[in-house]
Amino acid sequence: MWGGCVCVCVHGTGGREAMELALHYALNHAPGTHAALGLLYQHQVFEKFFMVLIPRLNNKRILHDWDLWGPLILCVTLAMMLRDTARDDQKSLVFSGVFVIVWCGAAVVTLNSKLLGGTLSFFQSVCVLGYCLLPLVAGTLIIRTLALMSLASVPVRSVVVLLGLAWALFAYVTFGCIYV
Repeated sequence: MWGGCVCVCVHGTGGREAMELALHYALNHAPGTHAALGLLYQHQVFEKFFMVLIPRLNNKRILHDWDLWGPLILCVTLAMMLRDTARDDQKSLVFSGVFVIVWCGAAVVTLNSKLLGGTLSFFQSVCVLGYCLLPLVAGTLIIRTLALMSLASVPVRSVVVLLGLAWALFAYVTFGCIYV
């Protein structure tokens, strides 16, 4: 059993052909592939990404149904990209550090918001904070691309990081104005 289908080697065919057939079936017909994309679509992850890219004040509808899939994807992506820039002996520390800082930071900010009388639920706030990681992930991707082209000097990286932080803050404040 592999990829949701049974691999049967027919007489006269090699194992490679059977594996290619099984892979083709798994990618095009197995429910797992469609389930992952359907799950992201069902939770409106891509639509929420777009709402962070272009924040507007009329986003109440999209944040009514909170989810943690998008924040998880963004956090893991950011941690993996930053891990790849670390030295070999620090890769696991960087990955786990980013992951812990993001999620514990979101919990602390959310708890502070609740104690100050915010109307967002705990998970809605964590959802909004997590989706607002998108500009930081985009900035990290831009810096990594510029580094491949040997254009990532310290001033350029600083500007990209500051723009990403400003964008993330603007998106969070825009969403926060809806519920505060």
